[in-house]
Amino acid sequence: MAGVLGWSAADRDRELAAYLAGVDADVRSQAAPDDEAAERLGRAPETGRPTVDMRRPGAMT
Repeated sequence: MAGVLGWSAADRDRELAAYLAGVDADVRSQAAPDDEAAERLGRAPETGRPTVDMRRPGAMT
């Protein structure tokens, strides 16, 4: 998918690291003692990349 998006190896590595950090945060949030703690732990890190609005193909948000 990285090739289709025109990402460099550095872009791919950054996105993969952000994804894995998000998965780790989600797993840690599942063990939190309450909802407030889970919310803090479950936040995925920012990637710095725009997201694609799937309702409007081609539109970046």
